[in-house]
Amino acid sequence: MHSFSLLYGGLRSRLLSSHKTMYATAAGYTCFIWMLYPVCWGLAEGGNVITVDSEMVFYSILDLFAGPIFLFTFLGALDEVEYASFGLQSGKASDYVDGRAPEKAQEARAGAPAPAAAT
Repeated sequence: MHSFSLLYGGLRSRLLSSHKTMYATAAGYTCFIWMLYPVCWGLAEGGNVITVDSEMVFYSILDLFAGPIFLFTFLGALDEVEYASFGLQSGKASDYVDGRAPEKAQEARAGAPAPAAAT
């Protein structure tokens, strides 16, 4: 229960308001998938309700939904978020034209005069 409250409640309060919905969706999805693992164990090992083959298929489907499907869905949602809202920079070489910081490079592209280089 502690991991659920940390994942869903504690970290969510530190986010910007624009990111809270996406985070809440991702955290809820993750918690739901994680709660299905003990259900699978209970049906297979705990209660012998499903066969070993069904257990392996169940775990495999859970692994797909917890891993790659979640990853691609979440990365698709993150694609629409600006780097600056996380306090990050893109790291693209074109953002550092002539050795200038990204802000200066954007000003230069927009037509603002660039500061003279010190010699």
